[in-house]
Amino acid sequence: MNFYILISLLVMSSIIHAKDDSYTCSYPGYLQGKPVMIKVEVKNRKATIGDEAYTVISNTAHGLVLARSFAYDKSNIGMFGIVIDKKTLLFTRGNILSGETSSKNVEGKCLKN
Repeated sequence: MNFYILISLLVMSSIIHAKDDSYTCSYPGYLQGKPVMIKVEVKNRKATIGDEAYTVISNTAHGLVLARSFAYDKSNIGMFGIVIDKKTLLFTRGNILSGETSSKNVEGKCLKN
């Protein structure tokens, strides 16, 4: 299912709307489920979460869709997708990583700053 979500991110790139946004989000971490707190800063077509840069795929009144890809070496290739539903403030993160067949989504909640 992650694959379909992240492919959808790329398809929706033609409907982007530039708008500055800021959210603070919390979700259970991948390691031992410890809570993770992040701040999502959006400026035009770029977003940052900490020191990581994301591309804004879509930013409409309904939601925010972000993607980040990497290919450091032959065993470290993948992409992260983040979706924030602006109506419910539900946060979803999906990963596609080379060599992994069953990545799972994590969900959390956000507050608009």
